Amino acid sequence: MDNYQRAKKIVRKKKAFYQHLGAYMAVIGFLLMINILSGDNEPWFLFPAAGWGIGLFLHYINTFGFPFTKGVMSPEWEDREIEKEMDKLEGFPEAPEPDEELELKEFKKLRSEWGDDQEFV
Repeated sequence: MDNYQRAKKIVRKKKAFYQHLGAYMAVIGFLLMINILSGDNEPWFLFPAAGWGIGLFLHYINTFGFPFTKGVMSPEWEDREIEKEMDKLEGFPEAPEPDEELELKEFKKLRSEWGDDQEFV
């Protein structure tokens, strides 16, 4: 997918969220007016506002990501993390397969290559 298509998809998601937010504000505002004009002392409009608010919050997370974590868990973040892990692993020799049996001298050689000179418990 080229950048234009990705940008278009992001703009559509944002537009849908803002439409959802507008509908929420209009309906909850209308329910608040009904609650006030009915003379009811119970703030019953808060129940639909809270329930719908949870859905609106989840829509926000889906559109913009979790607050204060911009870029985390994005494809770009994942690529950066893969690069970091590959850089870390380049310094270590490849470990033998678990089923492969090593003789003591081979094991000592691998241990010295890994820099693990401590005794096993």
